[in-house]
Amino acid sequence: MHTPPGEGGQPEGIYKPVSFGFILLFGSFFTYQILGGTVTFLITGGEGESLAPNIQRLILMAGQIIFLALPVYGFAYIQQWRVRDLIPLRPADPVAIGMLSLAVLALQLPMQILVQVQDSFLRGVLPGQFLELWDDYSVVLDEAYSTLIFADSFPELLLVLTAAAATPALCEEFVFRGAVQSSFGRALSPWKTVLLTALFFAIFHLNPVTFIPLFMLGIVFGYATLKSGSIVPSIVAHFANNALAILILYTLGDSVAELGLKEAEAFELSLPLLFAGLMSLAAFAGFMHIFRSRLSPTD
Repeated sequence: MHTPPGEGGQPEGIYKPVSFGFILLFGSFFTYQILGGTVTFLITGGEGESLAPNIQRLILMAGQIIFLALPVYGFAYIQQWRVRDLIPLRPADPVAIGMLSLAVLALQLPMQILVQVQDSFLRGVLPGQFLELWDDYSVVLDEAYSTLIFADSFPELLLVLTAAAATPALCEEFVFRGAVQSSFGRALSPWKTVLLTALFFAIFHLNPVTFIPLFMLGIVFGYATLKSGSIVPSIVAHFANNALAILILYTLGDSVAELGLKEAEAFELSLPLLFAGLMSLAAFAGFMHIFRSRLSPTD
């Protein structure tokens, strides 16, 4: 197999880098969302939501590994590239990783404010029937997500963290900041690469409610990979982002999700909330500055 371009002057592969990036994107969408969804439907008989939560979590974990991460090896084989040359997977500074994770956690409140502002805006402009559909869709997503991440015991918490935090972090970063961003980066400018990858990362989740936070996180993860030359920092930060909601729900109970649904309709952008959001953004900027300072420039 050939090494991707930029690695010792080896052949470029069958497809141009940007074309291969889109092949990865659409191929991953097909293998995970369509093929994986079809296989899951056939295995569960269309009764997946009625299965025990732990079975749902194991199916989710297996699906991400089999239908999202592993197909990258097949796509790389077609391109005649080696996966180890395609995925920037190397050790990174632990302090830098910690700062990136703290930065992502600091971004939680501003992202939630943006989601609520988006929700309030849509309530003001959408016709009644579309607003009803939006509310129903939001409730279904919240209930499904809460079922997956709610844990009654510590052993169950470990399974939830593995299935809903660690596995998505590993598989999604392997595909997006690893394979896709690396492919785009061989032909596009650094920021075009980061923004394009983040855009498709947000679209891939098929969740308009959380599109803005996912796009923002995609930019942060992409920048971290660009500066560190490794997907390790983004994997850890992605895990921290996923784990936060799980740990909050485990600590405070299922009432947190119900409270969130009630508050969404009565959301008001108060001065204290705005101030807290700005302080969170300042903390985010500070952590990202330390993250950057810990790394040698790569561009």
